[in-house]
Amino acid sequence: MLLVEDDADSREALSCLLGALGLDCTSVGSAEEALPLLPAQRYDILFTDITLPGMSGDNLARAVLREQPDVQVLLVSGYGAQAPIGERIPGARLLGKPFDLAQLRRELAQWVNPIEAAS
Repeated sequence: MLLVEDDADSREALSCLLGALGLDCTSVGSAEEALPLLPAQRYDILFTDITLPGMSGDNLARAVLREQPDVQVLLVSGYGAQAPIGERIPGARLLGKPFDLAQLRRELAQWVNPIEAAS
């Protein structure tokens, strides 16, 4: 999984949480840090905040999908369903902030079997 979150404390907490759920996670603070990782590593899930400095999370998702079309996309936003996403991203899921562990598990369980077992 590729986790992109600009807030360092949130990024660290999410990375630890995802690890506790049995997921391998590469975490970075911006889209610009994430993009160079794509040629060398395949990711099953992109978990990104929409509101990032520089390139937005939804534009990052589009770029990742061009490189890795099988990646699953989970966008998170404090704006919830009103998140400022331009063009629709097919298959992407949107999770509003703040979210709890049960919500996160439900969103990820559709893509990752260990999450279902951890529920």
